[in-house]
This record gives sequence, structure tokens and C-alpha cells, in this order.
Amino acid sequence: MVLDVKRTALLVLLLLATIIELSTAETFECTVEEYGPEKHKYCVFRSVKYTKDTTDIVFKAPASKQPRVVFEDSELEHLPKDFLAKFGNDLKVLNVSSCKLRSVVITKAMEELYAIDNYIAKVIVHQTAQSSPMKEIYLQSNRLTDISNITRSCKNVRILDLSRNQELAQQSELNIAMFDGYTQLEYLLLADVGAFYLNYKKDPKLPSLTLLDLSMNNLIDSDLRLEYFNNFEKLAVLRLNDNSMSAIAYPQFTEMKSLKQVFLEGNTFECGYLKKMIQFLNEKGIETPVARSARNCGSGFNVESQMCCKSEYLQSVGIKDTKLPNEADSSAVATPSAITDTPTSHEVTTKRNDGVTTGAKSNGDSTPPNNGITLHSINIGVIICGLILMLMSIE
Repeated sequence: MVLDVKRTALLVLLLLATIIELSTAETFECTVEEYGPEKHKYCVFRSVKYTKDTTDIVFKAPASKQPRVVFEDSELEHLPKDFLAKFGNDLKVLNVSSCKLRSVVITKAMEELYAIDNYIAKVIVHQTAQSSPMKEIYLQSNRLTDISNITRSCKNVRILDLSRNQELAQQSELNIAMFDGYTQLEYLLLADVGAFYLNYKKDPKLPSLTLLDLSMNNLIDSDLRLEYFNNFEKLAVLRLNDNSMSAIAYPQFTEMKSLKQVFLEGNTFECGYLKKMIQFLNEKGIETPVARSARNCGSGFNVESQMCCKSEYLQSVGIKDTKLPNEADSSAVATPSAITDTPTSHEVTTKRNDGVTTGAKSNGDSTPPNNGITLHSINIGVIICGLILMLMSIE
């Protein structure tokens, strides 16, 4: 009899603990709002906190399915399983910029991913090369070293931004051939990826490529082979600014039949050489725009065509420059929206929409519990302790 009472009490204890645990799971419900410069309808989640150890979290989908989701003011170590289960099948656009993510998932139906300024080192892809709907991927400012999942599976991408993944170039060598077969790729941004050299072993086929950004690396002029870019038949914009070049075989730019713009500021060209190069290119119909006009060039440098360049006088008397030009802040990597005839949808990842209202939690509490201790968890402890004491008192 006593044994049966103990068993019954234990079952009640387990059932009660399960019910209470489910009832205390933090629930997030998005608000449907116009978001971003294009004012598309988005399902907006705010103030979501999620780590790999979080288990009691639930996401509630709106009554009408929303294919676009954005997380604002949130910290997500990974994309929550419950979120992927509720939204993954219909999710087409996901914006998780500045969320402290360490990994991200490209779901089967996803077409656009905005995951700028995180700690992402791993990309999980649920698409196949034969049927990938992915069109735009923005992974600027992360910690990627291996993108084979993307290059293998997302073959229909039109815009690919991998800038500021500073260890992406393996052993300081950047292999553009890893994007071979990207027949629809128009914009490839590889600024500040730790490249000193380019791998020339294979000529990649990128028939739609119109913009290639190699700025803010350390490309060495003695290694740079401009004829390599002749393979890109539609290349119109080439960004070579902010590298380590003091000379370049600039007449070869004219062999790129579609080239309209080349960015050159932020290198260490001598002023007379720079002036001659710009004049030659402009006469051939190739523009030399400046992304950031020079303001303070530092000791040993002058300004030519809004670019810093080595002073001819100091060079003639043998005074060596001690530092690179100090141009305008180079921390901002140029994005496709900064280039003529490039998409403006990228502004979604770089601008906050301050016009939308805050507060999306269904429980009305936007402040996370301190140290994970809530009133519900205290109640659970009290109930369990009481049941344990009751069992101990039964003889």
C-alpha cells in the first residue's frame, strides 16, 4: 500500500513538473510591420535572448503567414529550433544582423539572408545546387573561414557579400575560382578578407559578374595580374582601393572591354604616376571614382584627384614615408548600394527602422529574467520540495 502511494505521488510529481515547465516557457510573438527602406511587410521579433543552453523558448507564428522575418535588439547564439520548426518551411527573407550569432541556417525556401555583423563561423545549408532559390547573401563582418557549403549548394546567387571575414583567404591567398559556375552572380564583395595574393591556377566562369570588390586587402602589385580579370566579360566595376600597390600595369585595364569604373584610392602611388594613370584611364573612357575623398593624407603624402599619393618632392630627396595615407575612415566596406545601378535592398541590413514600435513579446515583459531565475522557477522548486518531503514522511 505504501509503495503504491509513493509511486502515485512520484507520477504526480513528474506530471506536475512537466506541466509547470511548459507553462513557464518564454513565448515570443512577432508583430507584422512595414520594415526597411522598401517598406515590405515583415514579421518583427524584438529582444529575444537565446543561447545553446536555452530550452524553454517558444515562437508563435502570426495568423497570416509572413515570409519575411527580422530580429531586432536580439541575442541569438544560434537560430532556435522552435523558430526553424514554425517558420522554416515558408521563410524567404531572414534578417538577423547584429544578433551575436555563431552559426546561421539557410532554409530550403530562403531567398535572401542578411546576417551582417555577427560571429558566424558556420553556415548550415538546406538547399541543393539543382534547386536553390537563394538570390542574395549578406555575411559581411563575421568569422567565416570555410564557405564550401555555400559555394556547393547556392549556385543561383545574384549578390554575395563576404566582406570583412578577415580569415577567408586561406594562407593569405584568395581563390576566386571557388565561385566557378555561379552563372547568375552579379555582385561579389570580398573586401577585407585577408588577401595578399590571388590564386591564378583556374579561370572561373562568372558570365554575369559586373562588380568585383577586392578593396581593403593587402594585394601586392608584383603579384597582381590584370589579364586575369579579362575572363569576366561583363565586369563593369573593379574595386582595388586600399591595398598595398605602388604601381600597376594600368594600360591593361583597357583590355577589359566592359570595364567602366576602377577604384584606386588608398594605395601608395607616387603623385605624378597617379595623375598620369588617371588621365590615361579617363581618356580611354574608364572612370576613376573615389569612395572616400582624402581629407588628411599624413606626412609625406599629398592629394591628387581626391586621393592621397606620395609626395614627388620627398621622394626625390630620398625621404621615405613612414606610414600609409590617413584617408577618411576606411572602416566602412562599400556595399552594392553605393555603386551605380546596384540594388538598394541591401540598405535593409545597414539601417535601423526607428519608425516601428517596440515590444513583441506575447507575455508583455520585454526585460529578460535576472540570472535566469523567475518566480515560476521558484514555485516549481517549492512544489517539488513539498512533494519530496511528503514522500519521505510516508512509512
